[in-house]
Amino acid sequence: HKQPIGYSMIVNPELKKVFAYQRSQKGGEGRLHNKWSWGVGGHIERSDFAVETDNPIYTSLEREVLTEEVRMNGKVNRIFPIGYINDETGVNAVHFGILYIIETDSTEVKPNDPEIKEGRLVSLEELEEICSTPNAVVEDWSKIALEPLKKYLQK
Repeated sequence: HKQPIGYSMIVNPELKKVFAYQRSQKGGEGRLHNKWSWGVGGHIERSDFAVETDNPIYTSLEREVLTEEVRMNGKVNRIFPIGYINDETGVNAVHFGILYIIETDSTEVKPNDPEIKEGRLVSLEELEEICSTPNAVVEDWSKIALEPLKKYLQK
């Protein structure tokens, strides 16, 4: 069985910007080191089942985003799923992603984890520039999530 992973894109819908970051070489999955991403999330932990909820994936997402991975200068207004990611290649062969949008009024989102080398809110144009830069390698799930993100931001 594949392990479900909550994979969220932190978006300020008013600014039409998303948090994008480059992974560091510290910790985490080695095959993702130095890659660019705009999805935040991670494995479900035992503690995520202890919370009074019917959805440990959502609980893990809140934990990862709101307490571990990033710092935001605003509040989260809404979290909702927009799809899933099921890829059979590489590191993805053992994971099934549930794709979420996290809407925030934050004007700054900063890394709060040593596994993130650098990160900031960027526009769609900047994401496309990252994707087309020869030396920038983008993780597969972020590539897959780009089209649903574009549709969300363009409505």
